[in-house]
Amino acid sequence: MEFPIQEKTYVEIPFIKQLKGMGWDHIEGDIGVPYFSEWESFQDVLLVGRLKSALKRINPDNRGRPWTTKGRDVLQ
Repeated sequence: MEFPIQEKTYVEIPFIKQLKGMGWDHIEGDIGVPYFSEWESFQDVLLVGRLKSALKRINPDNRGRPWTTKGRDVLQ
């Protein structure tokens, strides 16, 4: 009897390894408690805190400072 293909084994784990090899961070999650994985809720699509940090880091103004300010923050 053939066993069904395990998505975690053949898809998720190899994909995570590939992304980590490309320099991505992997956060091991908890399927029961969202804030253990930096989520406010499992309904969230983005890790907002990480997104804000990344936007400030990769989009400096012409003086090398973050261009986002309290009045111009794209993720208020």
